[in-house]
Amino acid sequence: MTKELHIQVEVNNRPACMHTGSDSRPRKRPRRKRGGVKLRRKIDTRVTFRSVGNKVTQGRNIGNLIPCITGDLAAPTIMYTNAWSLKNKADEFHCTLKKHNVDVAIVTETWLTEETQGIVNFCDYKGVFKNRTDKIGGGVACFAADHLEIHPIVTHTDCKFECLWSKISYRSTQNSKTRSIYIGAIYYPPSANYPNQLLEHVGNVIDSIYGMDRLANIIVLGDFNHLNTTYMQSELGMEQMIDFPTHRKNNILDKVFMNRPERYSKATKLAPLGRSDHCCILLKPIHVIPTSNYTTCTIQPYRNSSVRSFGSWITAHDWCHVLDSESTSVKTNEFLTVLNGKFADFFPVKSICHKKTDKPWMTPRIKRLIVERQLAFSSNHTQQWRRIRNSIQRAITHAKEKFYATSLKCLKSNSPARWHKGIVNLCNLKKKDTFNIPGLSTQAAVEVINQHFATICSELSALDITKLPSYLPASEPPPVIYPGQVKSAIDKLNIQKAGHPEDLPIRLIKEFSFELSYPLADIFNSSLNEGNFPEQWKKATIIPVPKVPDANNCNDLRPISLTPIFSRIFESFLAEWVTNDIKDSLDSKQFGCRRGSSTSHYLVDLINSVVSDLEGGSKYLNLCAVDFTKAFDRVDH
Repeated sequence: MTKELHIQVEVNNRPACMHTGSDSRPRKRPRRKRGGVKLRRKIDTRVTFRSVGNKVTQGRNIGNLIPCITGDLAAPTIMYTNAWSLKNKADEFHCTLKKHNVDVAIVTETWLTEETQGIVNFCDYKGVFKNRTDKIGGGVACFAADHLEIHPIVTHTDCKFECLWSKISYRSTQNSKTRSIYIGAIYYPPSANYPNQLLEHVGNVIDSIYGMDRLANIIVLGDFNHLNTTYMQSELGMEQMIDFPTHRKNNILDKVFMNRPERYSKATKLAPLGRSDHCCILLKPIHVIPTSNYTTCTIQPYRNSSVRSFGSWITAHDWCHVLDSESTSVKTNEFLTVLNGKFADFFPVKSICHKKTDKPWMTPRIKRLIVERQLAFSSNHTQQWRRIRNSIQRAITHAKEKFYATSLKCLKSNSPARWHKGIVNLCNLKKKDTFNIPGLSTQAAVEVINQHFATICSELSALDITKLPSYLPASEPPPVIYPGQVKSAIDKLNIQKAGHPEDLPIRLIKEFSFELSYPLADIFNSSLNEGNFPEQWKKATIIPVPKVPDANNCNDLRPISLTPIFSRIFESFLAEWVTNDIKDSLDSKQFGCRRGSSTSHYLVDLINSVVSDLEGGSKYLNLCAVDFTKAFDRVDH
């Protein structure tokens, strides 16, 4: 770590109470004066960079005396870009921010308005904007990550300037103190003719910042075009950090000025956004602010080559070791062991890292293309860079279309509310609702939710089928399930439905339904003959789904159980038999949990009954509504 600027000077280069004449002997101290002989007074000063008579001096005025404190070099990672319209580059812009772990992003020429700036309301970044109001184009914006605090600085002289001043606060890596960095985003249009007024405005704002914080870390950056910025260096004492062309015509139009350049490494040139003429600029600090936004997950890519290899094996495999087993448990265990083992062989596991705040449509291919685009741009391979740039735009569009088709389109008619939430998230219009238990970490919250759901089910004792009055040994054998029936049930599976984490993909099961139908039919029939449901298919993964927005209590969660796919196929036969057996005994007013009926039919029947009963004259009606708490969870299984 380094210390803040700390200069110790001696007045006139001599001890403070020594005689300054030709006699080197110390003069006696006057009476009634405090002090001491040969006492050296160390004066803490701050170097001023404001010029006096075109000469930079180290002032020793009272206003320059400051306390010297020790600090660290931790600072946010900053990215600047001239987007040349951010409306159609929002997704690519967000992907670039996440790829380079950007904490603060400055954008000029956003071309946004009050109506369209909602397009760039990212769930993991907070933004402040200054848009043009008189004509199209221009505009500046500042985005800060969620772990930072951003406060716009209001000035009264920048109404005609496209300038945006912000104060970014963050936690120090050395201690828990809050540190701040002041950022000024400037866009000076090519047709502008007010250079002196703009520079004077910048100087006045910087002076006012120094008045609030004498140790302020100030960064001024933006698209200056033809503006002469010598004043920023000679008069304001700031250092220009850009030494490479930032425009397509090999001009340095985008500049970055810092008053403390020792906190940052050399600026890095990144590829432009879309078809912008300006490249992006990345400023990495010497010590970054620590964050933990990465998570690692494992996937098994579904490749066509893997499907063909798996198909070659399963079509030639003999399931005699399953068919010849004695008990249902052994049959099921043999079947799942072989099937899952071969699936792991032909579909190898791959680990990928992604941000917790990645969009649901984000794919590893898009991230890989962003890396390849930067490599091509750094190597000056123009044609390759343009090709990859266009591929990224097409990949993002295709990923969003595929996400809509597979995850949102089906909700438009079935669940309009969920469809609307998905569209809002897809278009970056609003943050997603999250479940949070105050004061608990994620792992602790998971344990609390798990215990809550387990408590509901544990209130009832285990079911003893021998005590049921209707339980008698069957007088005839159970129905037989044939392989053709199993194949038909598999073909009816919906690939959009979620499966158990240990299941094979549903589309792979449907692809080889004929080959899987024979061992499954044998397991089903063996289970029916033994009266024993396989233990391997009794496992379920519980997904807590909030019943209300911004849920913060376990009672606001609804448990959704994900059971194994093969268990669902078996249960479909059992449910059909039981329903056919008891359908004549069901109440005609039973609307829920019946095929072809819903609560909407119940409401229509209720309204019809109420209106019919009140038609006869002066009558009144009493209605009693009963709601059973956790009704499905309390069913004795």
